[in-house]
Amino acid sequence: MENTQYKYEIGEIEEVVANKVKEVTTLNVADYVHIIDNYAIKHIIGEHGDAQKEEKRGQVAVTLDYFLKIPEVLANPDKILDGGQTKIGRRVIVYEKRINGTIIYVEEVRTKRKELALQTLYIKKPRK
Repeated sequence: MENTQYKYEIGEIEEVVANKVKEVTTLNVADYVHIIDNYAIKHIIGEHGDAQKEEKRGQVAVTLDYFLKIPEVLANPDKILDGGQTKIGRRVIVYEKRINGTIIYVEEVRTKRKELALQTLYIKKPRK
């Protein structure tokens, strides 16, 4: 099994979003880029891609359509939250956007590379 990491750069963080991240987390990420790698995609499909499993969690299965909405989520989130830290001490930023439910996009701050790397993505069911 291959363990090579493949990264895709989504784009630079929008200035207005960087300002909001700084307000919420005190992190200055103005010159960072958003990235997705194959490990995050594998995690998301494996953990949040099964409709039956997600139904039990009160969530919607992640499909390709939701991956295509990522630029919109990052450019214009409804909410940005401080996600605390990962097990290895990296800071986490959480974005929420209401589109057919609420998309929760979680990224890790990689300061050495100035990257904001997708960790997970899941969708809460729409409120009735």
